[in-house]
Amino acid sequence: MKRKALCAALIIMLGGLPAATHAWNADEVDFPGDVQGWSLTLNSTKYTGPDGSPEWFRYTFTASSGDASYNFKMVTGNTWDNDYGGNTNFAKNTVDIMWYQPLGDTASMLLGGVTSGYRYVFTAKNPGLTDTYVSVMELSGDAADVSSVSGGTGTFQTNEAVTITVQLSASPPAEQKVFVRYTTNDWSGWHMVPAAVTGSTATAVITNLAAATVYEWYVLTSTADSNYLATAASGFTVDALTLTWDNNGGDNFHFGTPGEAAWIWHNDNRVIYGSSNAQLWVKIGYISGDATDPWVTNVVIYYVIGETNTPAGSYGVPGNGATTVVTMRFDHVEQDSSDLGEAMWWVGEITNLPYFTPIKYKIGAWYETNYPEHFADYGTAGTNNATFSFQLGHLGEPELTVNGMNANYTTTKIFIDEAAGETQYITVVYRPGVTNLQRVEVFTDLNRRDYVDVDYTNAYISGDGYPDGIKPPDGNLISVEDTGAYYRAYTMTQTAPGEYVW
Repeated sequence: MKRKALCAALIIMLGGLPAATHAWNADEVDFPGDVQGWSLTLNSTKYTGPDGSPEWFRYTFTASSGDASYNFKMVTGNTWDNDYGGNTNFAKNTVDIMWYQPLGDTASMLLGGVTSGYRYVFTAKNPGLTDTYVSVMELSGDAADVSSVSGGTGTFQTNEAVTITVQLSASPPAEQKVFVRYTTNDWSGWHMVPAAVTGSTATAVITNLAAATVYEWYVLTSTADSNYLATAASGFTVDALTLTWDNNGGDNFHFGTPGEAAWIWHNDNRVIYGSSNAQLWVKIGYISGDATDPWVTNVVIYYVIGETNTPAGSYGVPGNGATTVVTMRFDHVEQDSSDLGEAMWWVGEITNLPYFTPIKYKIGAWYETNYPEHFADYGTAGTNNATFSFQLGHLGEPELTVNGMNANYTTTKIFIDEAAGETQYITVVYRPGVTNLQRVEVFTDLNRRDYVDVDYTNAYISGDGYPDGIKPPDGNLISVEDTGAYYRAYTMTQTAPGEYVW
């Protein structure tokens, strides 16, 4: 027991107020008592708890004898000055208080005492120099570890039962219960589902699922009863009474029910084709790997044409006279890292679009009309309920590139070893920046060396007595039919609105 003069204790208190919490080492949190001895060398194990905090401490001993009036204390910092106790009715298998008493010397008494051969597990979290809640769990044998967990991930219908199987390292003692703890509101509240234990296998079943809901859960074992854990005032109580657990490395496990998109990712994913059409793609969570149980069954595009119009609508119905609605279709499944399911891709087209005119659109997705509709890029790093925009071609200054380089009064040199049979490809791209073009041609002497001495004539060009390689004719008088000229005209192909390639 503690032996300390009152005056010395007063000097310590006058030296300053103690900090509320300390980052103790494992050998600085002790639980001395009548059976294990009143020593400050009964070091705890420091561990990271289910909540992710690395400041948990646990001490376990096996009672060498029974003691109906077993007394114990908690001491921190390897000094009896940091003395906790004074609770003469400390209840097992609950969280109870240890009074901080630097000036006192009263132990706590464990209700029911200790039984010879039983294990007693003391647990505290980062005890400060203040009154502190701890737990003492009682077991008739060694606690079994959670070896593995299976089931309880993916997508389920509301009328399905979710079965979770827990494999333990051994058959647990009778006092060690297995639970599935789950939440649907980010741990503002939770439920405890007791598992049925047979040998070293435990099975828990979750039923009466809510629609459009994500369930987050993990497995734990404890000596506390389910009602005490389910009605605890905080998660600390559950964690302090947790013997062993599997929370998926801190990420927890998840499953969900259809009815609402978990997220919608478009991010301007579109392809222009046929010069006046746009194909839009959107990825949505979630769906089962076999393409069943989609979380949404309806996806549409709400779009308008023109800068002054705004797309609007809900559940596939336009919200104003300018909005057109196009239905998208499910295309394929993509594997996703989430245990809620896989991602699904939807695609849709908007066609016969005008050139040089803004197109604005939104993408909405829902399950049924009595469930929420969300709009891209909901639930992602993008903007929720975003309005996307693009246009086919842009008016402005003309732009000419050769092999991706600006060709406006620039020179591109290409070196070819003809003896080695080398070849090079030239790509010319022209963006005229104007509308209503009937035909676009490129005028060039590329690969026309054999015609350098030709003095070409046609219905509009008279010979001038000079090779065209020295004095070329007026290019406006050369057409694509003039294949014998040194300078030739070639028709460029429109590959996108306002863009032509040769």
